[in-house]
Amino acid sequence: MSEELNAVFLSYASEDSDAAGRVAEALRAAGNAVWFDKSELRGGDRWDQLIRQRIRECRLFVPIISSNTESRPEGYFRREWKEAVERTRDMSERLAFIFPVVIDATPEAMADVPELFRSIQWTRLPGGEASAEFTSRVLALLGSKAALAPSSSTSASVDAGTESRWTRAGHVKRIFIALGTLVLLVGTVWLANTRLGTRSPSAPATSGDKSIAVLPFVDLSEKRNQEYFADGMAEEVLDLLVRVPGLRVIGRSSSFQFKGKNEDLRAIGEKLNTAYLVEGSVRSGGDRVRVTAELINAKTGEQVWSETYDRAIGDVLKLQDAIASTISRELQLNVADRSVSSRPFPKNAEAFDLVLRGNHAFDRADQDGFEEAATLYQRALAADPTYADAAAGLSWALESLGEMGMAPAYSFEQARRAAETALRLDPNHAEAHRALAQIHLAYDWDWDGAARELSKAAAETPSNASIPLDGEAILSFALGQWDDASRKIRAAIVQDPLNPADHMMLALIEARRRRFPEAIAELRRVIEIRPGYVPAHYELGTILLAAGNREGALIEMQQETNALARQQGLGMAYHALGRESDANAVLAGMIKEHATDAAWAIAANYAFRGESDEALRWLERARAQKDSNLMYLKGYLAFQVLQADPRMKAFLRKMKLPE
Repeated sequence: MSEELNAVFLSYASEDSDAAGRVAEALRAAGNAVWFDKSELRGGDRWDQLIRQRIRECRLFVPIISSNTESRPEGYFRREWKEAVERTRDMSERLAFIFPVVIDATPEAMADVPELFRSIQWTRLPGGEASAEFTSRVLALLGSKAALAPSSSTSASVDAGTESRWTRAGHVKRIFIALGTLVLLVGTVWLANTRLGTRSPSAPATSGDKSIAVLPFVDLSEKRNQEYFADGMAEEVLDLLVRVPGLRVIGRSSSFQFKGKNEDLRAIGEKLNTAYLVEGSVRSGGDRVRVTAELINAKTGEQVWSETYDRAIGDVLKLQDAIASTISRELQLNVADRSVSSRPFPKNAEAFDLVLRGNHAFDRADQDGFEEAATLYQRALAADPTYADAAAGLSWALESLGEMGMAPAYSFEQARRAAETALRLDPNHAEAHRALAQIHLAYDWDWDGAARELSKAAAETPSNASIPLDGEAILSFALGQWDDASRKIRAAIVQDPLNPADHMMLALIEARRRRFPEAIAELRRVIEIRPGYVPAHYELGTILLAAGNREGALIEMQQETNALARQQGLGMAYHALGRESDANAVLAGMIKEHATDAAWAIAANYAFRGESDEALRWLERARAQKDSNLMYLKGYLAFQVLQADPRMKAFLRKMKLPE
C-alpha cells in the first residue's frame, strides 16, 4: 500500500462529513494525500481490519471534534481514536502524530476525548473551513520530506506555486496516458468484484450492479483555470470505462449534471441508477501533475478504492505498464485488447489542448459556444492535420450552428467536409459517422444515408454507450415509426438517465402517440433536470394546448427563454384563448422578423390556426431555406390538421417521407 496514499487520516462523526470533506479538500489542494472514508454505514470485521491498517500506516491522524462527537460516546470514530492512541505507545514523537481539529465551539477542557488529546494543542476550524496557516502546519508536522518525498510507488510533489498551460510539447499526451492507467485500475477493481466474486459486503446486489458513472473532476489548480482540462480528464475516464465489457457506463450528459454541486454521493447514485461512482481532482504545476481518483460505492457512499498519482510527466508510461501487468496477473485479461485499451493520442500536444478547450466551449450549447468551439477545433486541425477527433468536433460544432439557422447552406456543407475529413483519417470514428448521420437527417433529409451512417456508428460503439441510440430514435421519429422511436430513446435514457434532450424526444414521441399525460410528465422532467432548457417550455406549451389546457399553455410559453420559440408559442396560445388581436400581432411580427430564416415557425402558426393554404406555402419556403426542423414534420402536432390534405401528402413525398 502506498505510503503517500495514507499521509493523513481524517476521523469524524458522520454528521460532520461535510466539514470533514472541506478539511480533506484543503489538505489535498495543499499537496497532501488524505484518507477520507465517506461511508456512514461503518462497522463489521472488514471495516475494523481496514481502519486498523489505515491508522497503522498513516503519517498524521486528524480527529475532527465537535458537539456531534460529544453526543455519541459509542461512535465508530471513537474506535479510530483508540487505535490512534494505541499506536502512539511506542512512538518517541507521538505529539507529531495526532493533530486534533475542532469545528465548532466545543471547549477543550470539557471535551470527552482521550487524555492524550488534551496534551496536544488543538486547532479550531469553524465549519471545517481550513486556512493557509492550518495547511502549512500540517506540512510542517509531516515534514517537507515526509509529506512530499517519493515512496516506493510515487514520486515528488507538484510545485504548488507554478501553473502549467498544458501546451508544452508532449505534456498533455503523456498525462492522458496516465489517465488510462487510472481507468485500468478502476477497471481492475470493477472486474475483480464482478468476475471473481469479491464484491464488498456493502456493495448493492441489484440489477444496477454492473454500472458506473464518472463525475466531473475538480480543478484544484491554484488559479482554478484548468476546468477544461479537468473536464477532459473525466471524459477520458468515461470513454475508457465504456470499453470495459459488461460494464454499464452512465452517459456524460447525466453525470455532468452534478458539476459544481455538493450533493450527497448516495443521492447521485440513486438519481443515476448506478452502483459505483468515480470522482477525482486534478492539480497541475510545472512539469508535474497530481491526479486523485476514487471509486465510490454509490449505495453507501463508501470509498472502495482511492489513489493519488503525483508524477513527473516522463514517469507515467511505466505506471501504465505496471497496471497492465497487474490486470493480466490477477484477472487473466488481455490488456492489449481494444476493448480496454486507450484511444490513440494526437501527435501534437497543443492540438489536444485546443480540442479540450473546444469541447468545453461546445458544452455551453449556445451560438457563442458553438462558434468558439469551431474556431478552436479548426486551430487544432491546423496544428495537427491528422487529428480525427478535432475534425469530428468541428463537424459537430458547425452542424449545431446549422440547426440553429446560422447560414445553413454554409454550416452544414462545411460540417460535412469536416466529418468526411475525420473519416478519411479514421474510417472507424464513431462520432464522425454519427455527425454525418445528423447532417443527413437535419439538412439532406436523406433517411437511407442517415441509417447507413448510424449503422456504421453503432458498429464502432460499445454496447454500453448511448451513441447512436438517440440518432436512431430521431430517424424513427422522422419516419413516423413511433413504437420503434420510443424503444430506442428509452434505451438511450437507460444509459444516460439525466440527458434532457433524450427526455424531450421521448415527450415528443409520447405526444404524437396522443399520450399527453406521459408527454407532459417527461417535459416537466426535462425542466427539473435543467431549468431553462431550450425549448422545453415551448414544447410543454404545445402539448398542453393539444390536451386542452390553454391557460397552462400560455404560462409555459411565457417562460420560454428562446425568443423565437416564445414568439411562436405565444401566437398559438393567444389564438387558442380567442385573443385574436394578440395572435395576429405576434404572427405579423414573426413574418416581419423571420420570413427569411424561420419559415417553419410561421408555417406552424398558420397550421395551428387552421389556415392550410398559408401553412403549406410557408412549409415550401421552409424547405427552400433548408430548415432543419422539417426532420420532425411527421411528429409535430401543429401539422396534424394537414395530414388528410393531398397537398400535404405531396409535400411529404418531396421529403421522401411516408404519407
